[in-house]
Amino acid sequence: MTVYPTSTKVYVYIAGAWSDITANVIYDITISRGIKSSSPTERIATVGTMNFTLNNKSGLYSPDGPSALSGWRSGLPCKFEVTFEAIAHVVFYGRITKLNLSSASLSLRTVGVTVSDWLEQAVTYPLLSYEFDIDLRGDQVLGLITYPMPIQPLATEMSEGINTFSTVFDTVRARTKAYTELSKIAISELGYIYVRRHREDGEILTFENAYDRVGTRVISSMPLELAVCGFVLMETGDVLLLETGDNIVLDEVDIAEFSESMALLNVDYGSSIINRFTATAYPRKVDTSNQVLFTLNTPIQMNVGETKIYRASYADAYGNPASGKNMVVPVITTDYLMNTLEDGSGTNVSSSLVITADYGVEGVTYSLRNTTTAVAYITHLQARGIGIYLYNPIEFADEDSVSISNYGYVSDSFDQKYQTDLLYGSHEARRLVFLYKDPRTFLTKMTFFPNRNNPLMQAYLNLDIGDLISVLESETGIVNYYYIQAINTTHKPGGFANVTWALLEAPSLESGGLTQKQVDIESGATDATVIDFSYLPELQSTERSVAINFNVGNTGAYHSFLIGCSDASSTGGWAVGVTIDLRFSFEEWSPGGYLRQYKSGLLSFDTLYRGCVVWTDSDLGIVPVFYLDGVATAWSTTYVNASIPLASTIGIPLLIGNGRSPGLPTEHRKFYGKIKRPAVWNRIITAAEALSDYQTNIIRDGLVFQGLCVRTEDAAETTASRLIDNVYGRVGLVTDLPTLSAV
Repeated sequence: MTVYPTSTKVYVYIAGAWSDITANVIYDITISRGIKSSSPTERIATVGTMNFTLNNKSGLYSPDGPSALSGWRSGLPCKFEVTFEAIAHVVFYGRITKLNLSSASLSLRTVGVTVSDWLEQAVTYPLLSYEFDIDLRGDQVLGLITYPMPIQPLATEMSEGINTFSTVFDTVRARTKAYTELSKIAISELGYIYVRRHREDGEILTFENAYDRVGTRVISSMPLELAVCGFVLMETGDVLLLETGDNIVLDEVDIAEFSESMALLNVDYGSSIINRFTATAYPRKVDTSNQVLFTLNTPIQMNVGETKIYRASYADAYGNPASGKNMVVPVITTDYLMNTLEDGSGTNVSSSLVITADYGVEGVTYSLRNTTTAVAYITHLQARGIGIYLYNPIEFADEDSVSISNYGYVSDSFDQKYQTDLLYGSHEARRLVFLYKDPRTFLTKMTFFPNRNNPLMQAYLNLDIGDLISVLESETGIVNYYYIQAINTTHKPGGFANVTWALLEAPSLESGGLTQKQVDIESGATDATVIDFSYLPELQSTERSVAINFNVGNTGAYHSFLIGCSDASSTGGWAVGVTIDLRFSFEEWSPGGYLRQYKSGLLSFDTLYRGCVVWTDSDLGIVPVFYLDGVATAWSTTYVNASIPLASTIGIPLLIGNGRSPGLPTEHRKFYGKIKRPAVWNRIITAAEALSDYQTNIIRDGLVFQGLCVRTEDAAETTASRLIDNVYGRVGLVTDLPTLSAV
């Protein structure tokens, strides 16, 4: 059934109050905001805008005209509000940035109005005199950037950054704007920055961290239409009424699923290939003693009593841009000299130079005043401090040789200016190549008409950038989850609207974009077979639960590893596996030797088990708990040595199907059998959760790894050189191509 808003209104904040100017709005109102590209490398929204036209026949909206509305000008706050089912929604909020006056005498006089969201402030605001800082997260850096800005976002919603950046603002230069620095943060964090709507306040500057868009995230929700919502009931079952006699309507929600309800889909095939991706990080060189970061090349003439403001940028001895910290207050003679003659001769009148230095991370602003009674010249001026330099960036490149052979090089990249290593960049490079190496059908945009029915109107008014939706369309075969990246809207007179969402695919097990596979490590594989996910920082925790399905075909000469963080004997590690006497086991070690080993009762060959071990490293005296097929099982202790200190597993790779332990190379820990559905939680799961996990339910809380997956388009393949994790999209490199089969 066709639905329409109760009202659509344009307000401008003038003379200390919101003024309704809707009566003078003519033609369409267009809104464009968000991350315009569907590329997975775009991480920050462009400036959002709203455009509309005002009837200016009376001259109200000519700022310098004789009949101008008092206070009307650029810079005023402006909002567009849509009311539906008695709820007012601020659809756009910003400030007027452009007035385009049309004053033709023979036609309708109009004023075209452009309203821009807060990101316009970031585009124009220069980062002058920001001080160098260290060891800050992305959300903290955003706070430092926005705090001194004259126009603040109305509200912020910032996830705590996953990365801690060792240096901050050392990439700022004289012309750097706030928006540029926000972009650096988003890419370095691998998060997203954009402005969301707020139903009442209008805008929320939003920062997503690198872990916000996980594969286990549930799709967003939106309100149900009032006609189908229930009412609050009393214990008797009767409807509870307000004093007015009205029912109390339950605030019920529906999930954001769109099935065959779109007016238009923009579907791309083949142009989204990425078969080579490069991530770049920037190690820093930091001086250990004060260095000259600026020196004056040409004398500055100072007239009698004159004050000059002089700005200089830092550089190294070779003229390359540099940053500075712990800058030294200028010392007479050492850091500045003023003479009566330009060539430095004559009388030294440096004591008559009043100098102050406002140091920033990228340069210095001097205030210079000549207090002598004659013209003088500053012949020497320098800035000293600890230099920070970005030399010799490092790169990680991942590529797919088969795709390159078929389609040629199709490459992409990003620069992580605040990253000093390639840990997160390398993982993201592998993920993008894994997902985009082959031509596929990608949904990039969807258009719908909110007036078509109540659910579509609710979707338009309540879903926004960053929300996760489900889309199903049979003709193109689209079945997947997508993040809303950008929103373009046209509102026509009478309350009719059309909406286009730019979308970014979010494949996962629940969306149908990924499919889990069983890996047969015994058949068609060598003793060196291993699935290597490299080091996963999200696995760092003092509490851990690990579960995996396994079917033992044979045992080797040593205990075999199903899954574990293991490397050479000089490091610490842990592993869940099967002993040579056919028992489910857990072991943990440090460079000094084994800390503890435990094992279950006897297993059977050719039998599928779901094994789970939960343990804590905060107290080695607390014995791990074993579950088999969701039920707690008896265990026995084979070894405990509390005298050996626990070693860190930072930097230790996650290996599946094989492993490394003290004194033994990789191939001696191979598991001979089939494995599937490995999962890791960074907490102790309960007995009830262990049973639910065995029953194939997803236990989301604390889940940091869930494998072993392929893209659903590749589900029929029986081998794969790479497998992906469902949670963070970590990619494991598969050695010797073991056989894959359906889970």
